[in-house]
Amino acid sequence: MTISLLTALHILRGQIENGDYPRYGICKAVDTIVDEPFIEYDRDLQLLWVDWPQYSGDKQYPIPDPYGDQPESFFGYLCDENRLWQDDQLVLRTSLVDFCINKLENQ
Repeated sequence: MTISLLTALHILRGQIENGDYPRYGICKAVDTIVDEPFIEYDRDLQLLWVDWPQYSGDKQYPIPDPYGDQPESFFGYLCDENRLWQDDQLVLRTSLVDFCINKLENQ
């Protein structure tokens, strides 16, 4: 049985609430939860988060770079430092997950 995007996001949200943070961003976290070789929700997520108020303007890296205009480089730095789900990044990523859940639930 294939897990829907909404269900995967709810599972991710539960992991966040329990302090069980993924080691990667939202797309890969959802893909890992779904665990189906031919199911990827990246495009669906990209269509959802373009309306998020804090959206960076980059579909692949929706979390804004607080130091400038390079979300891809900042994402790489956060991955290297294992800081994707800490401090302000945790708040932003949780906000984005909640935004996507709310948008899907209200479609």
